Amino acid sequence: MTKLSVALAALKSEIRRLAKSEAKSLVAPLQKTVASLKSEVAVLKKQAKLRGASTRPDRLTEPQVADAGESFEFNAKRFKANRKRLKLSAADCGLMLDTTGATVYNWENKGMLPRASGTLQRVRALQQIASPAEARAIVDEIKRLRGAS
Repeated sequence: MTKLSVALAALKSEIRRLAKSEAKSLVAPLQKTVASLKSEVAVLKKQAKLRGASTRPDRLTEPQVADAGESFEFNAKRFKANRKRLKLSAADCGLMLDTTGATVYNWENKGMLPRASGTLQRVRALQQIASPAEARAIVDEIKRLRGAS
């Protein structure tokens, strides 16, 4: 090896060492911040668990009830069967419940639960509808009223 190639190799090695050192000094504070945030999340999850709250907002650890005095538990299979009995599309059912068809689909197929206040009361009221004709009349009236406003 010539003196020039040895010098170039040494220079390359020194540049690599300096770059690695600089990168490490930039990453170290971020790693500390991430570790701190992870521990905060763990503490918050523990506190939520002690209070009996779910750490996932879309899933509940306890049956969801319509009102404190009533015993109505949301059941996705029963909800879907009722929607089919009334011959409602997911979109029309969502219209009746003041939500979207995609949300109705998620309740039925993805394990999601109704979260908005009043939604369970509307789901319960949907069960009280006697016939597909009555459901269709309600949907048509909602569409008419929304079209007028």
